[in-house]
Amino acid sequence: TSLLESSKENKCVFFLFCIRDNEIQRSPNSPVFNWYQSTLKMPLKHITLANLNEEGVNSLVSDTLCLFPRLTRHLSQVLHHRALGNPFFVWQLLDTLQKE
Repeated sequence: TSLLESSKENKCVFFLFCIRDNEIQRSPNSPVFNWYQSTLKMPLKHITLANLNEEGVNSLVSDTLCLFPRLTRHLSQVLHHRALGNPFFVWQLLDTLQKE
């Protein structure tokens, strides 16, 4: 929180924090939960990103791989199941697959 508080002076800080809602609710005594709760008091813009359905994940995957959606459907189903539709986690899984 001190970084956030000190950034009030220069107003040039971009911070992205991504977590699933159920992870916050599941661990109310964790340091991440306490930190997240403290950010709610700061003048920040909170953006909620909804999970993608299978079709949305398939669009993301087919666009990323420059392939027709019919060719990426099976991979997209697996990624959707693993990432629960969270676009950030879909990107992370795609990145991991690409590196392997």
